[in-house]
Amino acid sequence: MRKRLWWAAALGVVTALAAGCGQKSAAGGGITPMPAGDPVAGARLYSTTCEQCHGPTGEGIKGAYPSLLRMKDFKRLYGNQAGLAGFIQHNMPFTDPGSLTKQQAADAAAFIYALNGQMGASTKAQVLAALNSGSSSAASSASSSTSASGGSSTANLSAEVAAGQQLWSKVCYVCHGSNGQGGNGGPALWGPNGVIKGGPYANLSALSAFIKSNMPAAPTNGYKAGSLSTQQATGLAAYILSQNHLLSK
Repeated sequence: MRKRLWWAAALGVVTALAAGCGQKSAAGGGITPMPAGDPVAGARLYSTTCEQCHGPTGEGIKGAYPSLLRMKDFKRLYGNQAGLAGFIQHNMPFTDPGSLTKQQAADAAAFIYALNGQMGASTKAQVLAALNSGSSSAASSASSSTSASGGSSTANLSAEVAAGQQLWSKVCYVCHGSNGQGGNGGPALWGPNGVIKGGPYANLSALSAFIKSNMPAAPTNGYKAGSLSTQQATGLAAYILSQNHLLSK
């Protein structure tokens, strides 16, 4: 459903974007063009704003959020890089549309073009390195904090799973469902359609780092992205992994 809604939104704005993807100037009534985008800055923005829906390297989440590795679709819908930037500025991120500046939107569009090889192999390598650097730093930080607190030791895993389940019932179920089935703004996290097993977050360190930095994607019951403690993020990760039978107690 979310995938269909995303493409419907895209088709709904493409006509307006085709006219130049700018905004009228308050002074002269003309069109203010999109600024030039910085793909590396876009990669950094992606890591903090877009990754939670579209995946670590733009691969998307099947049945929930579209892949960004579809250059033919982007060119068909938006015409060019400026058109894509215009769409991003007015419609993304899905949880807070219109919150990005024109420069941020231009950077994000430049990143997507670079990720698809439209700016040459060297620039693509640079944006991938920026993505990997951001992911590695987050994972390392979470791993160090968890290790220092003793939170991921085998003896404490059962307690963490129980704590994570309690927090899930307060926050995460709103989008992901009480049984992790998804369907209310968030993808399924376990079960036949779960996106964790076989993915980049199928381990405690990576998943807890991702949760700590990005979840919940929208303010929910007093929590927002970045507000969870390392212990809370680790507990949620442990609970989710236990439901996927990926955690040894």
